[in-house]
Amino acid sequence: MKSILYLIIAAAFLCSCMNPFNSRAKYYYYNANKKQKNYPDIDMPSYSPDDMTDPFNSKEDWNRIDYKFNGNELYNYFMKISFKASTVPVYSFFMPNDRRVWKKNSKSYYDEYSFNASDDGNTTETPLFPGVPIAISPMTVYRYGKNPLVKHDGVYNTSERIERFFFIRLVGTAAIDLDNYLIAIDTYSKYIFAYAKITKYNDVFGQLVPTEFQAIEHHHLGYKFYEYDPIGFIDANKNIILYQVYEDDMTANSAEYVPRYTGINGKAAEQIDKTTTGHSPYTKEPAK
Repeated sequence: MKSILYLIIAAAFLCSCMNPFNSRAKYYYYNANKKQKNYPDIDMPSYSPDDMTDPFNSKEDWNRIDYKFNGNELYNYFMKISFKASTVPVYSFFMPNDRRVWKKNSKSYYDEYSFNASDDGNTTETPLFPGVPIAISPMTVYRYGKNPLVKHDGVYNTSERIERFFFIRLVGTAAIDLDNYLIAIDTYSKYIFAYAKITKYNDVFGQLVPTEFQAIEHHHLGYKFYEYDPIGFIDANKNIILYQVYEDDMTANSAEYVPRYTGINGKAAEQIDKTTTGHSPYTKEPAK
């Protein structure tokens, strides 16, 4: 599959009169309350605030909640999510002016919040119809305080290390159903990480559509998501900057995408512009 997004637009033009959701209310109810899967736990080293070899105890500027700005402010912002014809996502924060707030799901084990993004102008495109954006609507954006692809009460999600991150997921439709686990945001360093790997597909119109995701820790090199190279960062004005290397890798093969691992012996990532990619500040090992 070049990308799920190619299929989205093709299906929209081929089946523009077809919408699997006849009721937005039913759509949101179904997704907010569908059965939570029993994901396996993932090992996590014990944490000690006295271990100065642990990057989470670094004395460098990036390891503070107030690095560049107070990271807790990010919990107040909504997020727009669209996709280019090249399959690369486009993220941006905004403050709603219509009294919407993040709604907590008290039935979730993952510290889940969501908001209705159906009318926020989120779109997707395809080279088949260049310059013709198709709305992703209805659409819900989810934010989790725990990794939603890992056991909620295991050693991984109860670790102090996970507390500084939140995890973004998109559920919506653009002629076909979308349910994508997207990015993890570090409220301390302001780096952005990929935390999920596509693992199953359906073949629709000759395209492979992702139907299942797993935590990246189960794949690739087996590192924690935050130990891989960050895919971008948030600047001082709260703009989301994605590294060019990430965009190139997604354009080449988004279906098989896994984050790069530069390792501690390589160049460290910097938060200057799209070209300053490199290893994560949480990296402890050299590249293999």
